Amino acid sequence: MILLLPLKAGEFRVAFVGNNEAYNLLAEDVLDLLSGSVDSELGKALYLKRAERESLDSYQKNASSYYDSEKFDKLDSLKLSKVSADNLVLSVVNPKFTAEELEFLYSGDKEAFRYLMEREKLDLLAVFSQVSSDPVDMIEIYLNGERIRNALFAESLKKAETEEMIDLFFPYLKDNTTKLLAMDLPEKSTLYIDGEQTRLYTGYAALKDGPHTLSYTAMGYLPKTVEIVVSDSFNTVDLALEEVVPLPIFYSTLPYGAEVVFNGERIDTSLIEDGIYPYTLTASLEGFESFSMQSTKRANRLTIELKPNWIASSDMLTKAKDEFYEALFKTLISFGAQIGLETISGLYPEHNLKPLSVVFKGVSLVSLINVVDTIFEYYQAATLGL
Repeated sequence: MILLLPLKAGEFRVAFVGNNEAYNLLAEDVLDLLSGSVDSELGKALYLKRAERESLDSYQKNASSYYDSEKFDKLDSLKLSKVSADNLVLSVVNPKFTAEELEFLYSGDKEAFRYLMEREKLDLLAVFSQVSSDPVDMIEIYLNGERIRNALFAESLKKAETEEMIDLFFPYLKDNTTKLLAMDLPEKSTLYIDGEQTRLYTGYAALKDGPHTLSYTAMGYLPKTVEIVVSDSFNTVDLALEEVVPLPIFYSTLPYGAEVVFNGERIDTSLIEDGIYPYTLTASLEGFESFSMQSTKRANRLTIELKPNWIASSDMLTKAKDEFYEALFKTLISFGAQIGLETISGLYPEHNLKPLSVVFKGVSLVSLINVVDTIFEYYQAATLGL
């Protein structure tokens, strides 16, 4: 009897290898772009084929073991795992192939593909084999043992080859409810899709059909938010960038002399001539906590106040305060004892308490000096963090 048990969500296992590092990075970016759920019927069919084979292999291996050990009573307990492609997710893996195995893969050997994909439990294996580099890199592309095409690759062709790479993987990972949106954003932009920060891969973002909220910030431009509805006829987003006119910014630091960095560049004067918005500003000085801020508001004057290190940890201030109060208490006691002895000595001169009074006078002077030292240390701890 074969019983079927449900499985948890499966992993669509994809790997790629190549001998051109720049092209490998391109494949990595595209797979990141298409990450998440695997909705394609083609991809689900590949996963089910592998998962059913592995489930049957496991069942037969266990059955054979029971037969060999004559544990026939356990055969009825064997269960064949139920395989489902529901909630399938992309998992990019990095198998370790030997140099000899890579040589077979780069040559497009189908038997090597079949064997290594079964060994590594892969649903999709892409191989990028560079065959020449003059005048541009020529790369042969294989997918699951099938030669797909030759690619001509150079930095100037990166955008076009990105689109070709998307066309290679998209049919196995996504269905027609996922759209690739082209967006033209300036460098060092920060993009948010539905409230989550998202990386923009060579000008593209992948979105499901339906309403979405896009927001972005970029140096030199005003922040912007747009509401869109993705559909079959919608594949380009016009964010209507509005450039900000630079405004000079005067700044001062307290204490004076802190090192200031504005949008990644160190500023040596108290005037930032091209105050581009939004901006990031940091200030640092030894003995003080670093200061950092991000702002999209226009302002022509800034006052940066650095906090002493002791504010982060008040142990130093507490210790200095306790030492000051202890010294003050001892001084008051010793002066009080000295005055008391002098008073008693004047009333009862026959007891000769003057030597003892002189001793307490000396102790009082030492205690007074200690009070002065500790109050100075208390002041330094409270104001300078020293």
